[in-house]
Amino acid sequence: MESYAVVLADLDSLSTERDRRKAYVGISRAKYALYILASLGCRAGLALSLRTSGTRPSRRPPTRWPLS
Repeated sequence: MESYAVVLADLDSLSTERDRRKAYVGISRAKYALYILASLGCRAGLALSLRTSGTRPSRRPPTRWPLS
């Protein structure tokens, strides 16, 4: 059930165990590219989780994407 690329959209909260499990399932399916569209609060929680897990992204995405 893996995919070459995964876009995880409308990620608003990781406050419950269910939210974290659903996010994990989506994130763990990406083989080569992962794009996460999340609220600012959720983004901070994801960054903290990545830092404490010892996992590092391969490159830092831009903070703003061009609209064109």
